[in-house]
Amino acid sequence: MLDIWLPGADGLQLLKRLHRRFPALPIIMMSGHAGIEAAVAAIKPVPTIFWKTAAYRGIPRQGEVCLKHRPFMSGATLPSDTRLEIVSADLLMPPGMVEAVDSPEPQRTLRGNVVLNGIGLLSGRNTGIILSPLGINEGIVFQTLDGQTIRGHITSLENFPQTVSLKTFSANSTTLDNGRQQVRTVEHLMAVLSMYGITNVLIKVDDEVPNIDGSAKDFCDLILQAGIEEQRAFTRVAVIRQKLGVGNEERHEKHLYAEPFEGFEYR
Repeated sequence: MLDIWLPGADGLQLLKRLHRRFPALPIIMMSGHAGIEAAVAAIKPVPTIFWKTAAYRGIPRQGEVCLKHRPFMSGATLPSDTRLEIVSADLLMPPGMVEAVDSPEPQRTLRGNVVLNGIGLLSGRNTGIILSPLGINEGIVFQTLDGQTIRGHITSLENFPQTVSLKTFSANSTTLDNGRQQVRTVEHLMAVLSMYGITNVLIKVDDEVPNIDGSAKDFCDLILQAGIEEQRAFTRVAVIRQKLGVGNEERHEKHLYAEPFEGFEYR
């Protein structure tokens, strides 16, 4: 049985070291920290069960399950309690399904520099970001501590190379990659930038965007602290012309579809 946070040690790092020495050793990880299940699940193929510290009475039963647990074989389907979902997506869309068009909305950047510090969800390390203004048409750009730049664009998604039509990816984190360096867990920050219409911004980061409390609230506060500046240029937006998506809608499995609509609506 192993805690996530240990005096002078990182429980996730210790988990990986234990697995290297004892590959078949089953482990129960315990923590009340929100969102830590995804971090544990990401350390595959470590045979691990996650348990909330608030429910001690269930631990004996979980211990029994853990003793019967075996390492996952390569290519095996992961059980749902790991929270690591494998999703397949055909990414080669026929022409005309999505079209980039001019928009009357102005491009936007920040009025000043802002800083946010926190803990990385996957690494468990202290990390942070610095947001700075950028000029017209410069886009959303991530810059790592060693000076590598990564575009905040769909073509930078680590598991979505344009030359491959079928890939699997973890649903727990969105990673951007330039072939030499990567930035992980960008989804909440990118969603907030989209919500506020920020189209040009420099994001300095050390490998992973901080998780904070697991929501996007702190990123919203960060944008409001910096202020928003409209720029003298218009944006281009993606317009969906035909229905597209992933998953299987007919079989009532997990799925996500987007289709043409005048406005924005989800259900």
